[in-house]
Amino acid sequence: MIKVRIILFLALLQGCSNLIEKNEIVSQSFEIYYPPQEVVEDGEWIKIDTVLFVHSKYSSTEFDNEEDAGLRPEADHLLKSTEYIVFKRFKKDISSKASSNEIAMGLARAILSIKDVEGNSFYKIDLGSKLLFEGKVSIQRTDGKPLTIIKSNNYSAVVKKIP
Repeated sequence: MIKVRIILFLALLQGCSNLIEKNEIVSQSFEIYYPPQEVVEDGEWIKIDTVLFVHSKYSSTEFDNEEDAGLRPEADHLLKSTEYIVFKRFKKDISSKASSNEIAMGLARAILSIKDVEGNSFYKIDLGSKLLFEGKVSIQRTDGKPLTIIKSNNYSAVVKKIP
């Protein structure tokens, strides 16, 4: 009986480690693609190296207090979710929808805002037609070191290594 429990425990442990490995990817460069048919939900996140980007329905708004704004203190950068709140009117949320290209552009802007103490960018983003028209963010580090990307289990974007 004890052997069966140990085997089940080890199998469960292996399954959990595989799940973590699937969400953590290391490469010299990546493409992060937001398919137009996918919905990026409030609370989905992606972590690039040590920087946490959280999608929020409140990311593009200004409110009177943090409770109304739904701020996420753990996030280094807030990005729009597909549906986001533009403003509140008489305690009612007025919302809008972001396109996949708009979400990709928001991520690219946030990544490019990350600078070292001398004001140099840590990351290089391809600002070409793939970003502008297809919602694909191509990213690599400027120092040539590999990137580590971790994403939430439900993250709507497709993250793949670029050879």
